Amino acid sequence: MTNMNARERFLATLRFGEPDRVPYYDQSIREDTLERWHRQGFPRDVSVGEFFDLDRWELFGPREDVSLNLYPIPEFEGELKTRADFERLKRSYYPTSPERYPHDWDDHIRCWRDRD
Repeated sequence: MTNMNARERFLATLRFGEPDRVPYYDQSIREDTLERWHRQGFPRDVSVGEFFDLDRWELFGPREDVSLNLYPIPEFEGELKTRADFERLKRSYYPTSPERYPHDWDDHIRCWRDRD
């Protein structure tokens, strides 16, 4: 098996092929978490993607093309220390909250469905 690039590895995985290893992705790390890591010794001059050797690293946030709100609603304050904290956080990610979606969300869906 040869070394694959991130795209080859991703496609091989989705097509039930034989990737050289499992793809490793991450989408976001909270700013306060990253700051804590820095205080604990995580190097400031190395990106998260480089440090963890991620195939892909994306920071989710406001985008110009679609203003989908991916943050907790309401915003989560504090640290996750107990199961109750986690349960409270889970409620903040309810996917069908109307405030997550832009007013023209149906137009976006229509465009995506009608694409080539």
